[in-house]
Amino acid sequence: DDLFSKYSFVEKMTGVAMRSRLLFTLDDSDIYIESDEAASRLLTDLKLNEGQAMPVSYNSSFTMDTDQSFARIFFYGIAAPLIAKQEKVNISSLGPFVADMPLQDLAVRKLYKPYGARVHFDDKQQVTAIY
Repeated sequence: DDLFSKYSFVEKMTGVAMRSRLLFTLDDSDIYIESDEAASRLLTDLKLNEGQAMPVSYNSSFTMDTDQSFARIFFYGIAAPLIAKQEKVNISSLGPFVADMPLQDLAVRKLYKPYGARVHFDDKQQVTAIY
């Protein structure tokens, strides 16, 4: 258990090295990018553009008028950390990807159902169900 057990010498030294400001300098400053071309170059240099760190999107519009635009939030936007690939999917499944937003512990008024949302996506990043 990482919280309560003792660390080995190698684990301790790895932790010390990972927190070292000499080995990993931290520059927590904001940057201003002057143009879309400069932003594109930066994303390419950092390998954060589509086809590298990000999967290639099947839609080119981000208008929020379609299911594809909705799905883009989960695969390319703020909800990307919520996407998980299900290891075991049956034949009649809703797809291999699911975003589970555990809101069920938030208080609700009497007679209201608890919060919670689960969005399923197929292998083509299309929404298949929302619960």
